[in-house]
Amino acid sequence: MDDLEARLRAAVRQQADSLTPNADLPERIHARVAQRRRRQRVMAGALATAAVVLVAFGLVAVIARPSDRETVEVRGDEATTTVHGTERRTTSTAETPTSTTGPATTEAETPPTTTGPTTTTGGDEEEPSGGPEPPEPQETTTTEPLTILAAPDSETPAAGTCATPTGAAVEIVIHPDIPAPRCARVTADQHLQVRNASGQTVTVSFANFSAELAPGATQAHTRPFGEYLQPGVHRVSVSLYGDSGPEIWLQP
Repeated sequence: MDDLEARLRAAVRQQADSLTPNADLPERIHARVAQRRRRQRVMAGALATAAVVLVAFGLVAVIARPSDRETVEVRGDEATTTVHGTERRTTSTAETPTSTTGPATTEAETPPTTTGPTTTTGGDEEEPSGGPEPPEPQETTTTEPLTILAAPDSETPAAGTCATPTGAAVEIVIHPDIPAPRCARVTADQHLQVRNASGQTVTVSFANFSAELAPGATQAHTRPFGEYLQPGVHRVSVSLYGDSGPEIWLQP
C-alpha cells in the first residue's frame, strides 16, 4: 500500500512540474478584474436611481395625505361639522350667517373662495379645489468612480540598498534563499517581471495580481507601475519567503 501511494504521489508531482502557466494569464486576469468593476459601477448606479425614486414617492405620499382640519357644512338653520370623519349637527337660532374658523364658509351673495376640502353653501355643492401639487422629480447625477491606486506598504525600503533597473521590464528573480534584487527603484512607466529560479512552485502576489509560478517559469505584468500604484514602497509577497519578499520602490 505504501509503495502504491509513493508511486501515485510521484506521478502527481511529475504532472504538476510539467505544467507551465499560459503567457496570456495576466491579460485574462486584467480582463476579469475590469469586467467585475464595470458590473459594480452598473449596480451602484441602479441602486442610486432606485433610492432617489423611493424618496420621491415617499415625499409625494406625505404631502398628499389629507389634513385633519375641520369642515363645516351649512344647510338652512342646521350646520354639520366634520372633524376626523365624525359629524356633529348643530341647529342655529340666529338669523346671522354662521362664522367658522378654518376652511368653513358662510352664506353670502358672492361665491365663497376655499382652499381646503369641499364645502357647500345653501345646499349648492362646489367642486373641490384639489390637493397640493406633487414635487417635481429630482435629477440624479452619477459620476464614474476614479481608479483606486494601491497604497504603499511603507515610505522607505527595509533593504539597505535598492537597485535601479534601466529597462522597461523590472525583473525580480526568486532564488531558494533570497530574491534578486531585494529592492528595486522604479519609475511609473516601467513594469514588473518575475522569474522563478527556486526549483519549486511558488505563489507570487503583488497589488491586484496573484499567480503560481512553476520552477523556471517567468510571469510578466505588462501594466505600468504608475497605473495602479501610489508612490512609495510596495512588497512582492512570495510564498517561499513566508509571504514576505522583494520591494518595489516607486518614485514620485
